[in-house]
Amino acid sequence: MKDLALKTDLEACEPLLKHHEQLEALLLRLDGLLGTCDAPEEYVSVLAEITPCLNMHLACEEEGLFPVISKYHSMVLMEVEHEELTKGTQQLQQLLGELKEAPAKLPAFKALCKQFISDHLDHIGRENNGIFPMVERELSLTEKETVLEKVREVEQRAAQEPIGPIQRKAKTFQPFALNLDDVSEKPVQAFRLSAVDAFDVKHMVVKAGHSLAEHWSPNAIFMLCMKGKGRWFSRPDKDAELVGHLDLAPGVGVAMDPQLLHGVEAQEDCHLVLVLK
Repeated sequence: MKDLALKTDLEACEPLLKHHEQLEALLLRLDGLLGTCDAPEEYVSVLAEITPCLNMHLACEEEGLFPVISKYHSMVLMEVEHEELTKGTQQLQQLLGELKEAPAKLPAFKALCKQFISDHLDHIGRENNGIFPMVERELSLTEKETVLEKVREVEQRAAQEPIGPIQRKAKTFQPFALNLDDVSEKPVQAFRLSAVDAFDVKHMVVKAGHSLAEHWSPNAIFMLCMKGKGRWFSRPDKDAELVGHLDLAPGVGVAMDPQLLHGVEAQEDCHLVLVLK
């Protein structure tokens, strides 16, 4: 939780703004070449400066800024933009590498340069005018210091060795199936269906006439009844009166906060899907 008492004029985004100024100067150099230069080696030179500067800047944001601000505001769209900017840089370098053997591709290369410059300047503008002011307005002193410390670490790492382009985990999927015809005689059983990133998905079966004893979880839980009938109940602590109850049937579910004391009583074999975050 943000500590409002620690609000400060400390500028967490100051080094990131300096990166933007460096990138803007390099992009202007690249733009200046487009109308006057056809020599590939001139473009090689300026891209050799842009690429490490961009890679370091994106790493500073993704390792320093985004983990802190994303607790309050999603940075998914900015991460997507980072991916697109990185992809654009790689495409530009690839086409530049082909110019020596295929000079006829020069017009296509220059068109791609114009798009490259436009995309970067638009991104810089969105951060300078939207993301960064929000960061300075909403983060506490401690959070800003955390951002600055991590940014310095990335900058020091980049000074020793150029930082590569951002890498993402491969996008994948995990199919699973529920066995809604379980014939086990165990009163309560749980089967893990999947565990992806922050989510753990389980299939729980509570047999008719049995119950899942009152307990609490350190995780937030989403529970959905897939088959059978039963009763879900909750209370703030073991000595308190019930404060919530729900008749379970197919399609009926409940979302629970962490540490909520709860239990389940099954009138029929009750098949539940649990998603823990």
